[in-house]
Amino acid sequence: MRLRSDIFVAALLRQAAVLGLAGALMQRGADAAGAIFIEIDHLDGTVSLFGPAPPHHEDIDLEGRTFVHLGAQHRMAADAARTMMARQARYDPDLWHVAIEDRSATQFTALPGFAALRNQKPD
Repeated sequence: MRLRSDIFVAALLRQAAVLGLAGALMQRGADAAGAIFIEIDHLDGTVSLFGPAPPHHEDIDLEGRTFVHLGAQHRMAADAARTMMARQARYDPDLWHVAIEDRSATQFTALPGFAALRNQKPD
């Protein structure tokens, strides 16, 4: 059984705080099952945007949630990410949008759902 979205997001923000990362809820979605999108702000004008992995993804965690990079590149301009999220929110108004600041672009892989990214080198 998968954890409710509201509980997962609360735990995600708490874990970010434990790691010393600033996090904010940008959009609150459906409590039980809203899709969760995570924006990692690298504090240099670029962000990495992550969304739910498709059900057939090779690293899918059947017990929890797995996130994959969105967009053609791992990092994108912050404006491009905002545009992408606004488009996604029009399509799915029940989504959650969480923003986390991580200048090093490596600490966030300790957060829930990012296990598949731990061995990848950041851009």
